[in-house]
Amino acid sequence: LSVKNNVGVALEGTALAKFLRAEDLEKAREAAVTWLAVRQDRRADLSREAIAYEDGNEYSEGLAVYTELRLAQVLQGRKAHADLWLAQGFHGLGDLAHMRNNLISKLLNTTHGTLNVNNDRYGTAPVRFRLYYSGMAIAAILDRFDSNWKERIFENGVSLTDLATEALEARSVELKAALAR
Repeated sequence: LSVKNNVGVALEGTALAKFLRAEDLEKAREAAVTWLAVRQDRRADLSREAIAYEDGNEYSEGLAVYTELRLAQVLQGRKAHADLWLAQGFHGLGDLAHMRNNLISKLLNTTHGTLNVNNDRYGTAPVRFRLYYSGMAIAAILDRFDSNWKERIFENGVSLTDLATEALEARSVELKAALAR
C-alpha cells in the first residue's frame, strides 16, 4: 500500500483503459507496452508473495470479469431471444458499448483509488477489486496479441502477466521508453 505502489497501479490502470479504448493495433500495443513497463517497474519492489497474490486474483477474479467484457463484445448487435424481453431492465443487445464502458470505468475507479468500500479507499476490498479489472484487461490484451493464450492459462505457474509479456515481445529499449513517458 505504499505511495509508489499505488501510483504504479494507477498508471497501470490508465494504460489498460487506453488499451481497451484503442481502435487500431498500433495504439493498442503502445498502451499495452506502457502497462507492462509500469507493471515491471512497480513489481520490482514487491515480494514474491505480493506478486503471487496479484497474479492469483487476476487469474481467478479477473478472468471472471473478463467473461463479462467478452460477452458484451460477442453479443453486440445480436438479436435477443423473445423471452429475454420479459426480464426487468433488459434493453436488448444492440449497442453494448455502455457495458464495456462501465467495465473500463470500474477499472479506473479501482486502480485510481476512487472506489470507496467501507470508507477505506486503500483497504483490502479496493486492493482486491482492482485486480479483478486489471485481470480483465490483461486477458483482453492476450485476445489481441496471442490467440492461443486460453490453452496455456491452465498450465502450472503461468500468470496473465507472464503470457502478456511473451505475447507483446517488447524489447528492453521499448519498455524503457514507455516507462520514461
